[in-house]
Amino acid sequence: MGALIQVQGSFFFALVNMKSLKLIIIFIATIILFGLYNKESVSWALQEIDIKYITSYSVKSMGDVAPSMLYFDHEQGELYVASHGKEIVIINEDGIIVHRIAFEKSPQLFCVSKSGDIYVTNDLGGIDILNYRGEYKGKLDLSSVPNATELVIQSFHLDDNGLFYIGDVKSGRIVVLDSSGNFLFQFGKKGNGEGEFLNAKAITTDVDRLYILDPPLFRVSVYDKKDGRFLFMFGQISSQLGGFSMPSSIDTDGERLFIVDTNRTMVIVFDREGKPIVEFGGVGKNPENLSWPSDVKVDRNGRIYVCDAGNGRIQVYELIKME
Repeated sequence: MGALIQVQGSFFFALVNMKSLKLIIIFIATIILFGLYNKESVSWALQEIDIKYITSYSVKSMGDVAPSMLYFDHEQGELYVASHGKEIVIINEDGIIVHRIAFEKSPQLFCVSKSGDIYVTNDLGGIDILNYRGEYKGKLDLSSVPNATELVIQSFHLDDNGLFYIGDVKSGRIVVLDSSGNFLFQFGKKGNGEGEFLNAKAITTDVDRLYILDPPLFRVSVYDKKDGRFLFMFGQISSQLGGFSMPSSIDTDGERLFIVDTNRTMVIVFDREGKPIVEFGGVGKNPENLSWPSDVKVDRNGRIYVCDAGNGRIQVYELIKME
C-alpha cells in the first residue's frame, strides 16, 4: 500500500511538474512572440536599405481629431487625410493645408481620379462622386455589376489607368470596373484557399499586378491585373521581420510593398515577390515611433506617409541606402 501511495505521489508530482513546464514554455513563447511590440523603436533590415524619419503633420491643426485614412494624389502631389472629425483635409508636399472638405458623417473609403474627382463610399453601399472642391456631382453607376444589390464594399482602389477595384466582403469577390463604372470582370470567392478571401480589406496595384491584403488570413494575394489570374501569395503570423499580427493597409511604389500592421505598430516593407526588406516603427510617442497606425501611402518622390492614429499625427519617412 505504501509503495502504491509512493508511486501515485511520484506520478502526481511529475504531472504537476509537466503542467508547470508547459506553463513556463507557453510563458516564454508569449514573451518571444509579443515582447517586441513594446519596444520604443524597432528597425530591422535584410538588405542595404533603412528608414529615415522626416517630419510629422499634427492633426491639431486639422481640427484636433484622430486621422483614420490616407490617399495620395500623385497627379497633384497632395495628401488627403480623412479623420473621425467628419472631414477630409488636403495637404500639399510642403505640409501646408490647402483645402478642407466637410461631411455629414465621417468619410469612409475614398480615392481621387487624375481629373480631381473624389469617389467616396456611402452608407447605402454606393459610391458618391465629388469634384475637387467637395461639391456633389452624382453617383458611380454600379448597375452593370452582377448581383449589384448584394455588393458590400470593404475595399476600394483606383489605379493609374482609371480602373476601379472593389473588394466585396459578402461574397469574397474582387470586382473590376472601367473609369465609367462599367463592369469588366470579377474573381475570387469566400474562403481561405488559393483564390479565396475572408476579408479583402485593402487593395493596391502597380504596372501589372494586383495586391490584396486579407488580415484574417495574415496574407497578401497577388494577381495579374489583366485578367485576375492568381500568381502567388505570402504572409504569416509572427513577431519577427515580415510577420503579421493585425495587418490593416497596403500600398506600393512600384518596386516595393508597404504594409501597416496595427497590432505590431510596424510598417513592413517587402519586395514585389513578398520577401521582407525592412520594417520600422515600434510603440511610442517619439518622432520615429507609432501608436495604433492604420494606413500607409507612398508619394511620387518615395516619401512614406503613415497614419499614426494613436498619436494623432501623420508620420513622414523615406527609404535610404545604408552606408
